[in-house]
Amino acid sequence: MDVEKYRTWRDIDLTKLVYYYTKRGIRVFEIIGDDDKLAVYNAHLFSRYRERMKLDIPNPYDVVKHFFINDGYTINKFDDENDFDEVFSPRKNGIVLGTYLKEMCWTVYNTFITNEMKFEKQSDIEQQLIEVWEEESNIEFLLNGNSSYFKAIRGAIIELQKEK
Repeated sequence: MDVEKYRTWRDIDLTKLVYYYTKRGIRVFEIIGDDDKLAVYNAHLFSRYRERMKLDIPNPYDVVKHFFINDGYTINKFDDENDFDEVFSPRKNGIVLGTYLKEMCWTVYNTFITNEMKFEKQSDIEQQLIEVWEEESNIEFLLNGNSSYFKAIRGAIIELQKEK
């Protein structure tokens, strides 16, 4: 994400990623906070992202960079009817779907669908997440914030609300 001008430490957004290549392609681990939580992004997600976003980016590592620059932020919804939670994760350009593995504290993201591919129910869930997030956050601060992180979140909210 480009910052127009560095003003304070809030203009820095740090994402800790580790990646490696498997037989199926690139796999990325995002280290969340200082505890033992991980987000795992499987190769299938990046191939679907590239395909469905119609990106002419042959290098998988460059697709990963594009994803995290443009769709790295998220607001998750968990559905915990099983021993695992299904994860619904709206992004600026679509939705990432996955599974939360409770015992390991891992969120495993498996695939990506674009905004155009969403079902009405998915759009409704997305709107509910936005409303909950707005209620629980000091939205005025975020919407008027100067940091790149807040600009990204503001952009996500604006993009999601445009679709309504």
